Amino acid sequence: MKRIVFTGLLLLSGAFFGGNIFADDLGMNEDDMFKDSEMMVDTNTVIKDNVAAILDQDSVNFSGNILSRTSFYMTKQWLEGLTDGDKNLFTAKLEGNFILDIRLRMGFKAFVNLAINYNTVADPYAIYGAQYILLTNLLGSNAALLDATGDNTEILLKEVFMDMNIDKSVYFRLGKQVLQWGQGYFWNPTDLLNSELKSFSDMSKMREGSFGFRIHIPIESIFNFYAFIDARDVEKFTDFAIAGKVQFLVGITEFGLSAWAKKGFYPVYGVDFTTSLFGIDLRGEMSISYGDNHHVLGDMVVMGPYTNYTVASIEDRWVPRISLGFTKTFDWDVQDRIMLVGEFYYNDSGYYENVFKDPAKKQALFINNLYQPNYHSAYYGALFISIGKFPINDMSFSVNALGNFNDYSFTVVAGLSYTPVMNFTLGFNIYGFLGEDDCEFTMSGNRLALEATAKVVF
Repeated sequence: MKRIVFTGLLLLSGAFFGGNIFADDLGMNEDDMFKDSEMMVDTNTVIKDNVAAILDQDSVNFSGNILSRTSFYMTKQWLEGLTDGDKNLFTAKLEGNFILDIRLRMGFKAFVNLAINYNTVADPYAIYGAQYILLTNLLGSNAALLDATGDNTEILLKEVFMDMNIDKSVYFRLGKQVLQWGQGYFWNPTDLLNSELKSFSDMSKMREGSFGFRIHIPIESIFNFYAFIDARDVEKFTDFAIAGKVQFLVGITEFGLSAWAKKGFYPVYGVDFTTSLFGIDLRGEMSISYGDNHHVLGDMVVMGPYTNYTVASIEDRWVPRISLGFTKTFDWDVQDRIMLVGEFYYNDSGYYENVFKDPAKKQALFINNLYQPNYHSAYYGALFISIGKFPINDMSFSVNALGNFNDYSFTVVAGLSYTPVMNFTLGFNIYGFLGEDDCEFTMSGNRLALEATAKVVF
């Protein structure tokens, strides 16, 4: 006990008289103990080095998703009690994306996305597209032949490419790939490269890529240069299409300038931007060409009792296409719980009249493959509203609308998604097709559709 008390008094006295009673006895001082700066380690440096070491390792990852989609389409006549429902359509599909991501050291990589789609009941709309309407008109009572195709399985290599680089300064991607080209949320008038357009019914759908060679040169975080050599439908050297783009930052606004060219086609120039104003994200893009690469209906040709139309294109003036949009989020108990996205699209070569009202024009439109959904008319608009954690924590609610402002037809969908466990989501959607008969979004005859989905991500 006495030793403990004596030791305590000794420590207190040492602290009281300068704290160096033991250091002096041992020939040490504070400067000697802490003068070696190599003992001090920057935590940020350690973390950065460790992360870089982990990322710069070989890895092979397998992932993907499987989506089940069951839909029931109801015609206007059946909803009004005028028919027995024979024209109603039931579809059930399984859509799978299987992704192999091989990452090597120094930023080298290989990527494969294999899609397998299985339709338990063949969907004539999926098989024939918009021409289904024309074919049913031509076949009349024999239209049932279109549905007698049995089960349908599709295997599609959506993406397969390799990434390479030179000293992590110049980046290359060779193969079939989906490109980020333009700032539009739904409409991308500057995007002349991707094979598949965005889907209104599934904005998160993994699209099919285009085969080619991409070059990317970034300069810090303020400038990017992109070039793409498009090798689709190439039989000889002059068949290649070439596109280039530069992106640069001015304050908080990012601008992009692009150009596309191919022998036998009119060159297309583009500009896009994205910025923020008063808490609202704004974006827009425009493509313009002198002459148009898209064909439209031309002059009427009368051959006896039949009426047909020629195929024409604009050759003697500038043709712009413009999309403008915004995104705004709102807090509700939690941050950014509500998201509102709006977008407007103008197509200078689009139709201002409703050509679907004229049977001869509609037939010529489909026979010549001139119809492009959601890009057909001159004026369009879309609105996307989503609320997270509503009405319960594991659910989200959304309402989306797409409108053709020339024939005043609309597609409106309201949906609930439920995630009972991580990476598994159930969904239920109700579609309404609004407007007069024989408009873009009502020409199928359907006025209401119910859809149930289940998605697993792995």
